[in-house]
Amino acid sequence: MRVSEPAGRVSLLTVSLLLGGAATLGVSSAAIAAPVGCVPDPGYVGCVEFSTPAEAETFVVPAGVTRLLSSAAGAGGGMGTDPVSGGLRGDGGIGGAASGIITGLTPGSTLWVTVGGSDGTGGGGNGATDSTAGYSSGAGGGLSGVWSSDPLGPAPTPLLIAGGGGGSVSVTAVPQIPSGGDGGGEVGTAGTHQNLDPDPALRGQPGTQTGGGAAGQGGNPGTAFRGGDAVTNISVVSGGGGGGYYGGGSGGLAPDAGGGGGGSGFLASSVTGGALTTGGGAATETNGSVRLQWAALTGQLSAAPGQVTFDEGKTGVSTITLSVSEGGVPDQRGGRSVAFTSDFGTLSGVIDHSDGTYTATLSGTSDGTARVSATVDGQSAGDTSVVFDAVAVPGTPTPTPTPTPTPGQAGIKQPELPETGSAALTPAVLTAVTLLLTGLLTTLLRRTSRRRS
Repeated sequence: MRVSEPAGRVSLLTVSLLLGGAATLGVSSAAIAAPVGCVPDPGYVGCVEFSTPAEAETFVVPAGVTRLLSSAAGAGGGMGTDPVSGGLRGDGGIGGAASGIITGLTPGSTLWVTVGGSDGTGGGGNGATDSTAGYSSGAGGGLSGVWSSDPLGPAPTPLLIAGGGGGSVSVTAVPQIPSGGDGGGEVGTAGTHQNLDPDPALRGQPGTQTGGGAAGQGGNPGTAFRGGDAVTNISVVSGGGGGGYYGGGSGGLAPDAGGGGGGSGFLASSVTGGALTTGGGAATETNGSVRLQWAALTGQLSAAPGQVTFDEGKTGVSTITLSVSEGGVPDQRGGRSVAFTSDFGTLSGVIDHSDGTYTATLSGTSDGTARVSATVDGQSAGDTSVVFDAVAVPGTPTPTPTPTPTPGQAGIKQPELPETGSAALTPAVLTAVTLLLTGLLTTLLRRTSRRRS
C-alpha cells in the first residue's frame, strides 16, 4: 500500500535539535564504502547494491534513466550481553522489507541511500548498559532506504524505507527473555516483556504511518526516522527501538526489562508496484541493504509516409516520430533531450508531446533517400529511412491552327462542286454546257434581229 507523507511532519534536524544533539540518523561512525555491482534481474541492464552501514551515501541516476527498481532490507535489532549467565539473550527483531519502482527521476540527479546497521546506524535507538553487573541491551536496527534529499539535511524526503528491528535484552531469569519487535512494513511489531505481561505499557511499541512507537514505562518513544534510546536503572536495561519512517519505542523498566519496538516502512507516491513487508528484512544482528536496478532506454523511430511522391517543383513532406520506452514501459513524462539528424532533405524542430513521443517533419524537393537517426539523452535511439520521389507533370499540347483556304491559292485544293443527279459536273461537262448555251443564245439573238427587219 502506498502511504502519503503526513502533513506537518518535523524533519530529522528539528527532532535532533529538540533533543540537544546533532542531526544524525544513527550512532555509527562506520566508514562509507562504495556500492558494489550486482547481477541485474531479467529485463534490467544495471544493478548496484549498498550493503555497508551508512547514514547517507549518494547515487547518481544514470543517463537516460527515470525509473529505478528498488529493494531495501531494514537491519535486524541488536542483542544484549549477559556477563553472568553468558547466554540468556533475547533475539533482536527482524528488519522490515520495502520494494517498488521509483518513478519520475531525472537522469543525472542525485539520490541518497541509507543502509541500516544492527549497531543502530540509520536511526536505530541506542542500547544501554547497567552500571553494576554490566548487563547490556541491543540497539535498534537502523532503517534502510532511498531519499530524494539528504537525510542529514534540514528537509529529508524519503522515497522508500524499510524499518529496522527492535533491540533485545539479556536477563538472568526466565520465563521469557525480552526480544525486539520486527521492523515494518506499514507498521512494525512490539517488543516482548520479560514476565510475559501483556500490558503494552511495559514493552516498546512499533512505529506506524502517523507517529513513533510509544515506549515501555520509563523508556523513550520513537520519533521521525529514529527509534527510542534504551534506558537503564542501574541493574535493569531495556532494548532500543528500531529506526523507520517512524521509529519504534524503547522497552521499559517496569519492573523488568522489555524489548524495543520495530520501526515502520514507507513508500512515496512516486513508487509504483510497491510492497512493504513486516519482518521481511535482515535477521537479528544483521545489517540491512539497498539494491537499485535500472532498465535500458529504447526508442522506436518511424516515418509516415515512408515513401513520399510529389510533383516536380513542389515539396514532399514526411512526419518522423520517436516513441521512447524504458525497460519496455512507455515513457509518459516527456522532457527528454531528443535530436533528429538526416543526410537528405530538411528537418524541422522537434516537438515534445509530453507523453513519450517526439515528432519532426522532413521535407524534400527532389528525388532521394533520407536516412534519419535519433538520439535521446545522448543515447542512440534508432534510425529509419524516407524515399522522396519527384514525378514530372505532363504538359498541355498546343493545338495546330487550320489554314483558311482561298480559291486559286497555290497549293490549296479547290473545293469540289456538288453533284446533281447521278453525274458529277466536271469541268469538261461545264465547258460543253457553256458552249451549248452560248450557241443557243446566239441563234436566239439572230432570229430576233430578222423579225425586226
